[in-house]
Amino acid sequence: MAVMMNDRVSAWLDSLGLSVYHELFEHNAITWDVLPELNEGDLEALGILLGHRKILLRAIAQLSQNTTIVDPGSMPTGVVPGEQLPPFERNQAERRQLTVMFCDLVDSTALSCRLDPEDLQDVVRRFLGACSQVIGQLDGYVAKYMGDGILAYFGYPHAHENDAERAVHAGLSILDAVKAFNLDDSHPQLRIAARIGIATGTVVVGELIGQDIAKERSVFGETPNLAARLQALAKPGQLIIDLATKRLVGNEFELSDLGASLLKGFDTPIQAWQVLSIKPSASRFESYRSDRLGKLVGREQEISLLLDRWREAVGGEGQVVLLNGEAGIGKSRIARSLCDHLADERHQMIQFQCSPYHTNTALYPAINFLRQTAGFTNQDSAETQLNKLDAMAAESGIDNPETISLLADLLSIRGDHRYPSLNVSSEKRKDMTLDALVQHLQRLADHRPQLFIVEDAHWLDPTTLELITRIISRIRQMRVLLLITSRPGFKPAWAEYSYVTSLTLCRLPRRHSAELVAMMAGGKILPPEVQQAILAKADGIPLYIETLTENVLGSELLTERNDSFILKDPLKELPIPDSLQALLMERVDRLGAAREIVQTGAAIGREFTYGLLQAIMEVPDSELKNALDLFVASGLVLQEGEIPLATYYFKHALVQEAAYNMLPKKSRRALHARIAKALERQFPDQVSTEPELFAYHYEQAGLAGLAVEYYHRAARRDVKRSASIEALNHFNRALELLKELPQDPERNVLELELLLARGVPLLSVKGYASDEMERNYRRAKDLLQKNSSPVHQFSAIRGLWIFHLVRGQLANAHSLAEELLALAHREQNPELLIEARHALGATCFYLGRFDETRTQLLAAKSLDDSNQHYSRAFFYGQDPG
Repeated sequence: MAVMMNDRVSAWLDSLGLSVYHELFEHNAITWDVLPELNEGDLEALGILLGHRKILLRAIAQLSQNTTIVDPGSMPTGVVPGEQLPPFERNQAERRQLTVMFCDLVDSTALSCRLDPEDLQDVVRRFLGACSQVIGQLDGYVAKYMGDGILAYFGYPHAHENDAERAVHAGLSILDAVKAFNLDDSHPQLRIAARIGIATGTVVVGELIGQDIAKERSVFGETPNLAARLQALAKPGQLIIDLATKRLVGNEFELSDLGASLLKGFDTPIQAWQVLSIKPSASRFESYRSDRLGKLVGREQEISLLLDRWREAVGGEGQVVLLNGEAGIGKSRIARSLCDHLADERHQMIQFQCSPYHTNTALYPAINFLRQTAGFTNQDSAETQLNKLDAMAAESGIDNPETISLLADLLSIRGDHRYPSLNVSSEKRKDMTLDALVQHLQRLADHRPQLFIVEDAHWLDPTTLELITRIISRIRQMRVLLLITSRPGFKPAWAEYSYVTSLTLCRLPRRHSAELVAMMAGGKILPPEVQQAILAKADGIPLYIETLTENVLGSELLTERNDSFILKDPLKELPIPDSLQALLMERVDRLGAAREIVQTGAAIGREFTYGLLQAIMEVPDSELKNALDLFVASGLVLQEGEIPLATYYFKHALVQEAAYNMLPKKSRRALHARIAKALERQFPDQVSTEPELFAYHYEQAGLAGLAVEYYHRAARRDVKRSASIEALNHFNRALELLKELPQDPERNVLELELLLARGVPLLSVKGYASDEMERNYRRAKDLLQKNSSPVHQFSAIRGLWIFHLVRGQLANAHSLAEELLALAHREQNPELLIEARHALGATCFYLGRFDETRTQLLAAKSLDDSNQHYSRAFFYGQDPG
């Protein structure tokens, strides 16, 4: 049992980015049950760095509430379901989009020659400690220490919608930490530098390999190799990223194009960029979407309501609108559209952008806004910053030195005695600062109406939330419209105030979704199957629609014409774009250890029942019910009916696909096999009513033989229903899968049966003289053996006969008709004789041999019994009698 507990502690340390303490914890017998009892003194006695002690203590404080799956009904308001689940201890491999960072010290060999080994150890330990702290703070995962280097993952074990961005922020922070290290006088003769490479892509990650202390989480794929090569390409002090990472971080950073370089192990030159700094931006939306904006589609009512509230605010009655909706639903786009509507009106805009990295940085949005308003740059001296602050204060009508001093303190301006820091307690300073900011807004509103936008309020730090609360308590006397965007789960105390309007955005209806697709395509017509695939996957979420359409237009799937696009090849599937992968994986990862259940549901399909899930999952009913309640509370799935008769639906097709795609191929195959067997065992009626469902699961399980059998059943059922197109699709899929079976007589007989049965719907859909008809029956004739059944022989020859007859190739048709008659005489089969004489008679008619025509057709008529031979209409596609 001790080994398992140590593994659990190791995984926990890994998730915090503190793998460096594995050996220390093991040596001191710190097991999982001991962790909650550790305190600051214990960690200090172990020799753990101060910053790491803080990380550990925060994580330890959460352990007591993270021991069981939380009942959604017991969650406090404002908590997103899933966030309180225990870390998922993954020992199995997963397919994930991952951002990989390689970082190391430059010229460590030279350092080893100049420093005593103990001094070198101190330098490397401090460097690696600083790296792991930064990575841990941004929820990265330290996968491996490699001498003086470090390998880190962003997006594992838990995904975030902005993992690539987090990785780049971490890289820049590491470079800053190295600069600070060089200013330290502990080793005045020492100057060190780091170099960093970052790449993003799909990998297989997470399997534990190695033994004992050599255990590590494996990662396979091109991405880690690319990150390592980019690191080798980097010069001292450089951070280099690949194309995929660049696309994901948008305009968040200042970049320098390094061009394309040939890297070892890569066949084609790789484009790379150096990250220089963080780019100041008013909002995340501006960084990621502003350069791709089109007309706002389908939000007329929401804009009208906002304009009504704006007019009330301009009239002197301040208003608050809380705009709520899931990621990608269009909150920021509506805010931008409102700004566009007000472009010609006299007003001022204030924008607070909340940050997922600064949820505990007091007044971060306010500080960022003030810095941008004053025009601060990273190169400004303290004196320059104070001069800019003075200019901003004068323009805003701030003439109180005490207020300016508070703002200087808030903006961390040091080095000038123009505005000495106030000699008050920190709590009093905070209170005075908040009041100063509220009064500043009041002065601005007295001068002109203010549009105050707070973006992503679900990431508000507590102090800014307190500031917003103060503003709202006084806003009725201000000419201010406060527009706050947030995601589900953010429910502030003031949401019920009479002058606070809560507006929840819904998905776009299909017609508006189609309009948005058309707009993204520049008015050119997309192939119907492409548009349908986009609309089905996007589910009315504007971001999904835009991203999927952009992805298709930028792919090799389409050829552009003057007024339309055409498909180059048949459409198989639309892959999830990289920019959506992390956002979707984050939603799935929030489910923690129970995630396996939702992945099983995803493998079943967009819709799944409690009964089927219960038959597949080897978990207690109580655990399954709690997990499903959690899924419903999280918004991932919708429930219809009550357990045990409940049916569940994934709210978004892309969420289902993301959950499914995280399963490795081997796990997928095993899961689909379990689903198919459970369906056969628990729901035998579906074998006859939905054979294509069994075929799909057996196909995904890699069991081609069983899949062919069920597709054949589905095709035969559709032929009986005269559903020719569906039947043809099922036959085609069966024939495609048949190629995976070993070549032997049994396989050939099965192919022959499929081809002959396929002829009826093929004739209906493609016509008698189509090339597909000839290929189908030519292949069938080639498969005939001496021991093939007479009916099979007759059907194959007849199919070719009718093709040549309708094509007007009468000599070939006559020869085949005689072959049919000889075969029918040999078998003395009345039904075959009728069909053979009909074929020969029809051919002679077109050849102008009318006497022979009359003879053959009368002979066929004399043999015919319409009741006895009714089945021929299905067998041949018509009744020749």
